Amino acid sequence: HPKLAMLGGTINPDILLVLAWTAFIYAGLRIVRRGPSLRRLAGAATATAAAFLTHGRGLPILGALAVLLVIAYVRWRPPGRQALLGAGICAGVVGLGLLAVVALSSGGTGGGAYGGEVSRLGGRGFNVREFLSYVWQFYLPRPESLQESIGPPDYGIREVYFQSFYGDLAWLEIQYPAFAIDLLEIATILLLVGLYTIAIRRLDAVRRSWPVISFLALTAIVLIASLHVSSYRDMLVNPADPLFTGRYLFPLLAILAIAVTTLVMALPRRLAPLAAGVVVAGGVVLQLSALGMTLVRFYA
Repeated sequence: HPKLAMLGGTINPDILLVLAWTAFIYAGLRIVRRGPSLRRLAGAATATAAAFLTHGRGLPILGALAVLLVIAYVRWRPPGRQALLGAGICAGVVGLGLLAVVALSSGGTGGGAYGGEVSRLGGRGFNVREFLSYVWQFYLPRPESLQESIGPPDYGIREVYFQSFYGDLAWLEIQYPAFAIDLLEIATILLLVGLYTIAIRRLDAVRRSWPVISFLALTAIVLIASLHVSSYRDMLVNPADPLFTGRYLFPLLAILAIAVTTLVMALPRRLAPLAAGVVVAGGVVLQLSALGMTLVRFYA
């Protein structure tokens, strides 16, 4: 992933957020697949605390942890005493993390991590109807019954999920050509269609795997929904700047990798190695292209 590689060469909280969320997703998958042991729950809680201690954009992981605990309880039905002990461990680790946040913020050393695009309060009140209209128009065309959305009219799913998720390198100075973004958008649509086809053709397997699918899907929804709320609150102050960019989605890269792997593994035996080669080769081309454009921009 070229933009992830770019961020890895700078000092910023995003890479640590990706690490913390990936560790949380890994621990969560082990919990929903093998059961909520105390060690696994402690691991998930530790990753949760690491995420929100890193930056305010890590706070939505608290919602993902709640989702994980509910799914684990429904799936495994542990005895009451064991369930209370596991919940207590999670609450204790998360509580210590929150106390550390309060201590750092009050000491003047950690307030910046929770300011800006995450915690800024809008100049006017949060309007649920306006927020839902904004989210609708972010993903779908505006029907005549809706007013123009708050924020830039030309900033939506393409700019966040494709252009700034894969490109806009060197802090927006370097961009892939439009045809490359088009190809990435087509590939993503094919991925979604492929996953939907797998779900329809293997409905029994989907039902058996509902804890895993629910955990991954709801974890992604929790983060994306929180980013939209944060963006809306920021646009109440400055409607021209939504402060929602593709790198804020990087904590979900592990889920994207799982989705791609699932689709490749579901292909016929002769096609799967070819598809895997295409995915890896495409990533290599993106990486080398980004490196070449960066060299030209700064050193040519």
